[in-house]
Amino acid sequence: MSFEYQKEVKILTPNFVDSKSTIVSSNGGTTAYLFDKDNESIFEVTRVPEGKRDTEESILSITFNVGTVETEFEMNCFMLFGCNIRDMSFDYWNGTAWKTLTTIVGNADDYLIRYFGAITTSRVRLRMLKTINPNELKKIAELIVARHRFNFLSYSVLKEKSREMVSTLELGDGSIHRSVMRFSTNRTNKYGAVVTFDYLTRQQYYNLRSLKNENSPFLWMPESTHIPEEIYLVQWVNPFTSNYWKKYKGNGYSVQLQLEEV
Repeated sequence: MSFEYQKEVKILTPNFVDSKSTIVSSNGGTTAYLFDKDNESIFEVTRVPEGKRDTEESILSITFNVGTVETEFEMNCFMLFGCNIRDMSFDYWNGTAWKTLTTIVGNADDYLIRYFGAITTSRVRLRMLKTINPNELKKIAELIVARHRFNFLSYSVLKEKSREMVSTLELGDGSIHRSVMRFSTNRTNKYGAVVTFDYLTRQQYYNLRSLKNENSPFLWMPESTHIPEEIYLVQWVNPFTSNYWKKYKGNGYSVQLQLEEV
């Protein structure tokens, strides 16, 4: 892994695995849980006999779509969160055959992140064999396939404030009925924060300005080393705001972002 990928703050494209994707699981399970941005709802295979759970592959095959049309994307990373997979391989379709991109043997963590050279494809698959604790049903909370774009060493949080949608009704006896909308099975709050990047180089400044001008959601990974599972699809909602750091050009730029989860 290069030094660039070890920087703490990462910005990536949205997850290519989404509600438009065609997802086929060889051994059952609720595939919608793979991309619902909820680490508490778990995709779990359902059709593997107990004695074959570490000898029979479970395969997830995913086709990327825009609308209903199979579409190629350029990817350079994949991530698993809330997983119990020990041995697996990640493959891509080159137009005529499946090619193995990376093989993982002996994973012992409940998350897995891999970066690689850019690949353009419309299909990927995950072939899962053994689990960390032997003979378990294979599980994944979130599967992300994306393209890493920018990274930064650190940032300052001016304010972190989640938001929720609440309906309040005062009943005839004076009591209050409060209903909170869930946007996934286990989440009622959406992430929000005001953050500042300081000491930016001119290229980093241009990268952020370009990101703002795209006016599109992106994956925000604020603490990729310490809390990698905290990854959010956000929109940058405030106008582009910048200045020279400490009134001296040589110290670089300062740019402030107000982020709200989509």
